[in-house]
Amino acid sequence: MSPQKRTRSKLASRVDNTKLPTIDKVSALPEVEKLVIEDETQGDEEISPGDAIYVVPPGFENEPRPLPPHVYWKMNVESIHQEGAKRWVIGTWYYNRSQLEAQLKEQKSKITLPPMGLGELISSDHQDVVDPQSIECLTAVDYFNDESPHSDIADAWYYRLSVELKGLAANLTGLNGHCICVQWYSPELDVQRFCYDCDKWFHIKCLTDPQPSEGETVPLQEKIANMPVVRGALGKVNDEWRVAGSGRKIQRVKIWKEAGVFPEDWAKELGDSFITYVKRTTFSFYACATKDCTRRI
Repeated sequence: MSPQKRTRSKLASRVDNTKLPTIDKVSALPEVEKLVIEDETQGDEEISPGDAIYVVPPGFENEPRPLPPHVYWKMNVESIHQEGAKRWVIGTWYYNRSQLEAQLKEQKSKITLPPMGLGELISSDHQDVVDPQSIECLTAVDYFNDESPHSDIADAWYYRLSVELKGLAANLTGLNGHCICVQWYSPELDVQRFCYDCDKWFHIKCLTDPQPSEGETVPLQEKIANMPVVRGALGKVNDEWRVAGSGRKIQRVKIWKEAGVFPEDWAKELGDSFITYVKRTTFSFYACATKDCTRRI
């Protein structure tokens, strides 16, 4: 089936203030595979189930575009339906911390939320119907596996927690404990190191016996290949790599090193902030906190 296109003038409202149909009613309508939206800054975009989208909240209809990214509501598209010439989108919401706290208060549910990262969202089972006129554009919300040393997430938004709101009591899943202290990882508060022998992240505050590295005379490529896998509150580093960790970048350098060939722009591929961080940092290696583990991390 060919994509269905949403059309509007530049002055058209992004939020349809008329009463939206129920989820049951829209679910019973025929589905379409794609919806084409006219983005005033990016050009036409195709939206499909599984995509993440920016939705303009009520009250921001007449604000200049684009809005600041944190203002938009974020939704995961589940299905697209047609009702004659009209189209409807069914999706589930991503919450930021304050939005979820407000929703829990409204439902009179109590969940203790852990500290969260600046771009961190929480996926939910809260379904809604959205008028395509309220959709601004596509975005990216990546799943962050915070147990892996090689996670890769987008610059802006990611999630690792999910909340169920449909039951009698709200339920939060995905809360992982790390290290010997079995505590949550907060990218804005914690610094962690990864041990490949234990397959586990450790808070640096739980590690002991630091020993300095070989020194700053080591070539940059060698320094990266041998540096510890680190993540978290690393100072003035705002890129996504410091949230997910240095593991993926170190892995790439090791692959290039083993192949004996580095791309001409290899440092650019790794990113300016990462290269600057490595150049400015003198690494110490700590004893792993797991009993009987001899690896230094």
